[in-house]
Amino acid sequence: MKKEFDSKQEVVTITTLDGMSTVQICTGEEVAQRRPEEGESYTAYLYDFTEWTAAEEDVDEDAIKANPEEYVGYTPAPELTTDEKAEKALANSEYAVILAGGEV
Repeated sequence: MKKEFDSKQEVVTITTLDGMSTVQICTGEEVAQRRPEEGESYTAYLYDFTEWTAAEEDVDEDAIKANPEEYVGYTPAPELTTDEKAEKALANSEYAVILAGGEV
């Protein structure tokens, strides 16, 4: 998706609030002059824009900044429902018992 800004953007911007990180990736910068019918002309910056939000612990800032193109169009896995989280916790605890030499 193309998005227009009125100022130059960083390639990767990550903001975190309450344990959730929003990742914005701006690639393929194009610069254009806009001349509205009213007002002064201005410079517009157009980017191929990707934005997504995920749990902070699921966002690898270093990897994203090193290779932002790999994350263009990325969609994080949906968050698990409460029932799915409970099933996963049970499976993990059963696995831990087995690893410790016990029986389930």
